[in-house]
Amino acid sequence: MSRHLASLDSHLPPALRDALARVVDVANSLELNVFVTGSTMRDSFAGMPPRELDLVVEGPVAKLRAALPDGVPAVISEACDERYPKPGGKPKLTPASIHEYLRSRD
Repeated sequence: MSRHLASLDSHLPPALRDALARVVDVANSLELNVFVTGSTMRDSFAGMPPRELDLVVEGPVAKLRAALPDGVPAVISEACDERYPKPGGKPKLTPASIHEYLRSRD
């Protein structure tokens, strides 16, 4: 286990730790990659207990969302690439790797 994962695990409240383990189990069974991102990582790096799970998945998220117990604050997003065909228009979303997704973030 990496130093960062050990740090994250030690900072997660039990309900979030259990929910994350459940989501990771489902992701593994579906052969999907899931990444902890956003405020979960920020709070953990700052030494504070995260208040929610922010996750990004390389692939469809519906089954992972269904794996979360009720009442667990979480955001599960699909890694996607946003392209705007014209200014002010709706973005065209296509599935992406975590690297492409993070590169497109501001």
